[in-house]
Amino acid sequence: LREGITITDASAPDHPIVYTNKAFLSMTGYSREEVVGRNCRFLQGRDTSPAAVRTIREALARHQPVTVQLLNYTRDGTAFWNELRLEPVVAPYSGKLLAYIGVQHDVT
Repeated sequence: LREGITITDASAPDHPIVYTNKAFLSMTGYSREEVVGRNCRFLQGRDTSPAAVRTIREALARHQPVTVQLLNYTRDGTAFWNELRLEPVVAPYSGKLLAYIGVQHDVT
């Protein structure tokens, strides 16, 4: 299985996706045009764990890496278990947070 990859712009409000690979699009059923410019929370749905979402938010606020498993939904509403790993990308000299790299793996 290939892993989905997303890169978000940490300097922009709401961390919009600026890059995604074909594996992410295949996994979620969305087109690149539907994904780029949006926050990844569009994959969440009614049974997504609030605790998992809170864990992600807390790690983002601290600029720390995080790995969680959460229930996400494809474009057609099919639920899948996503093992999500987020890694901050920090400028080497300034320490400024530039981006997050997200790695998504379907562990259903």
